[in-house]
Amino acid sequence: GGLAAVLPRAPRAGRRGRRPRWATALGLTPDGVDELLQEIEQLIAEGHAPSTRRAVATARRSWDAFVDAVAGERPDPIWEPGEYGMSLRSSLHNEITLMMYAAWLVRLGLQASTASTYLSLTRVSMEAELGWKLTLRDQETRLPRMMRALRRMFSCIRRRRIGWRAHHQRTLRQRLGPAQGVVATTQDAVLCTAREGMARCCELGPARALDFDPAAHPTVGDVRIESTPETHMVLMLLPAKKPPGRRHKVPVPLSAAVDADVGAYAALQRMLAARRAVAGRELRSDEPLFVGPDGQALTSGQMVGLFKAAARCVGLPDGDVAGHSGRIGGATDHFAAETPPAVLQICGRWDSDLWQGYTRQCIEQTLRYAVAASACTDVSLEETYEDYVQPAAVARLR
Repeated sequence: GGLAAVLPRAPRAGRRGRRPRWATALGLTPDGVDELLQEIEQLIAEGHAPSTRRAVATARRSWDAFVDAVAGERPDPIWEPGEYGMSLRSSLHNEITLMMYAAWLVRLGLQASTASTYLSLTRVSMEAELGWKLTLRDQETRLPRMMRALRRMFSCIRRRRIGWRAHHQRTLRQRLGPAQGVVATTQDAVLCTAREGMARCCELGPARALDFDPAAHPTVGDVRIESTPETHMVLMLLPAKKPPGRRHKVPVPLSAAVDADVGAYAALQRMLAARRAVAGRELRSDEPLFVGPDGQALTSGQMVGLFKAAARCVGLPDGDVAGHSGRIGGATDHFAAETPPAVLQICGRWDSDLWQGYTRQCIEQTLRYAVAASACTDVSLEETYEDYVQPAAVARLR
């Protein structure tokens, strides 16, 4: 399943084993080149979380299956650079191959987001392994357009997902009563923190308890109380899907003024107090913030199961609830409260306008706007100025 079977043979005899030109310029021997490449691969591997490495492995297996599937019509799917670098012809060939790979993934029935992710992971991992770019980035035309089309499909063909809203949390507490004990207060804190902090389950806990990393997952020391400008709690959280160079925790403010039944501030306070009472001591700063009944870090899978159990308790279909439900619920609550889009984007730690895919239309807000629109008497510019025609596309995403 390696790349040796995928790459065409070198066009000139004796070329294999030659040092790259950059190695000659640096004065590296062939052994030195190998050692440098091994060090680079190790640094890349250490910079990615285990879950990302598993995703890369899955993406590469799908690539191997694709290569086998198109072996008849495309025996050499990837062309390597020539002696003087990547040619335009080789770049175009590789670009078309990557497009065929993405189309093949979609035909298999994968979601557009999964196909886009697999394509990106496969491409980046292959380029890191080979040491050269598969395409000339400034000459690409078709592949970027296809990637944009895939991303536009995210909200069109995504699975049904229900957000965990503040009123769901209130209903849950009314039915179950106040949370007491370490287990119950931890479950309550996870639900409240995921919603108010607009956090994914994978940001609140590791995939496996053994994978817990204080630098990547929330710890007791990541929570602190601030009194200015008003009392609030700051939770240091590592956003998911960030490249290694940008992997650092960011502050997530949690207000003390939020209702105690739904607020993350009160929920985390109750949980930490219950844990200190059971332990009979102060908690260490490097301990996991959320722990399971066994005392180990609560995993993201256990958190997803918690959301499903809570959904069943309040009458929601658990099949429509997942690890993003807290994030969706928090974004929808902000949207319904007419939080400015820029503030919502910053609070949710989105790099782009993808926050729109997490918000859900709300009935009361829609009706309120419909009433206001029906009473509107404002005139348009085209009515006022005879020579003015509004452009067909006011703004276009690139």
